[in-house]
Amino acid sequence: MLVLVGDMHRDMRIISLNFLSHARLRNLLREVENQTLLVLNSWTDNSTFSAQDEAKKFTFNLMAKHIMSIDPGKPETEKLKKKYVTFMKGVVSAPINLPGTAYRRALQSRLTILKFIGLILWFSLPVQTQDTETSQEELTQETTSSMKEDSESSTKEETP
Repeated sequence: MLVLVGDMHRDMRIISLNFLSHARLRNLLREVENQTLLVLNSWTDNSTFSAQDEAKKFTFNLMAKHIMSIDPGKPETEKLKKKYVTFMKGVVSAPINLPGTAYRRALQSRLTILKFIGLILWFSLPVQTQDTETSQEELTQETTSSMKEDSESSTKEETP
């Protein structure tokens, strides 16, 4: 926004201020608190943990809940998290598209993530005759089978 001028600056400022409105921040802070308590409650007494791993878990769970409205701890959320970590490892690797490389696994994970997001969008479309409970079950089944198929195909490609 620092380099924008005129109408574009005004429009971006309005969008930014709407995103940071008091009501939205209050809801976001509630969600941050819930996710913080979830992570803290997962720790056991007198145990060691990786602060970096816990921060990653917290951040991913918050993004998944806030952006995609999926609850942390569910099997599809955990699989999505693994695919996301694989994708991020491939982003910083050498772009060599050969079986077994981090880059190849990142490309496959990217496809799985995009399919998952597409399914979420598809099942979140308002349909008057659609039963919400059924659509959530269908989403879970479709996502799980899609991720399973993708992991099986990537395993087949990597074995010589």
